[in-house]
Amino acid sequence: MCGIVGAVSLDGGDDQTFRDRQSAWLERCDSLLFHRGPDSGGTLIEGRTALGAWRLKIHDLSSAADQPFQTSDGKIALVFNGAIFNYRQLRDELTAKGHRFTTTGDTEVVAAGYLEWGEDVFTRLDGMFGIAVLDRQNAKLVVARDKLGIKPL
Repeated sequence: MCGIVGAVSLDGGDDQTFRDRQSAWLERCDSLLFHRGPDSGGTLIEGRTALGAWRLKIHDLSSAADQPFQTSDGKIALVFNGAIFNYRQLRDELTAKGHRFTTTGDTEVVAAGYLEWGEDVFTRLDGMFGIAVLDRQNAKLVVARDKLGIKPL
């Protein structure tokens, strides 16, 4: 079990005011979400977007898979709650397409899948999940959850 949070500001305020307000908000969320993933936690505030995550390490016990997870090329950052049951098969498919992995878990597979297939990655995921992807390359935030809504978003 993990916990993710996020906020996007659509008002016309300045980025520093947003950053200050969201830093305080994320601190409050930390205390509320810590029990959901006591193994690691992190936040990201970028422009008008704030993301936070607390992680319970299951598939990859290393800190390389901590969240918010960012791809090595910096194109995306994501927070993820859930489990992808077919991540090994997707990893093999993505490796065949030239993707290289530095972790052994499902989070990096979701990230690589998003880079390869865009939003279509979510239709390929077999599992339960709530995900927020900060797509820096296309300047958008994409949120998705599993078809049954098992994991809240």
